[in-house]
Amino acid sequence: MSAAGERVKKYELKAGGQPDHVLFQSWNDKPDFVLPETKQFTFTNFIDSYFTDKSSLGYRREGPGANLALGKPVRVSNQISGQAGAFAVDGDLGTLWGSGGGPPQWIQIDLGANYSIQAVRLTTSQYPAGMTVHRVLGKGPGTNGEFRLLYTFTGDTTDGQTLTYTPPQPIQGIQFIRVETTVSPSWVAWREIEIVAGE
Repeated sequence: MSAAGERVKKYELKAGGQPDHVLFQSWNDKPDFVLPETKQFTFTNFIDSYFTDKSSLGYRREGPGANLALGKPVRVSNQISGQAGAFAVDGDLGTLWGSGGGPPQWIQIDLGANYSIQAVRLTTSQYPAGMTVHRVLGKGPGTNGEFRLLYTFTGDTTDGQTLTYTPPQPIQGIQFIRVETTVSPSWVAWREIEIVAGE
């Protein structure tokens, strides 16, 4: 829902697009979060917000639940033309960072300050599907200024899949997040990386 909201704002609010017709469609044949329209991130809440306040759509940018990675500076192990690292943190699932090669590869996000992290969400760009290993590391005062392994995703993944790590307690004092891919049948790439703020 957040990524769809970012697309609406990008096309209609920033670029001045004025569609003649708007179609709201879910790719899930049995969506879990349709109602109520008063609850954030439900399908009907998205539709209601579209007609009442488009500026409220998209990723939260401040406070608990904000996507701290959105628009932040990144460094990468490698990239190919047209698939820069910044595309992994632009809020658009239609763009991606592409390393142009197989593992090992990495992408590092500078959050710009020290934060409490309540979740990390990674949306894959991968072909073919298969076994992958992705390591999520954090660095900041909460890790004594050194990169510390926060979580390892291991298993079969496919294109467009979202991998989510939610620690039992928010991780305190993190400024840098680094995602390292060590195993993949595909060139390493990410559609979106979200770092969710804690309290």
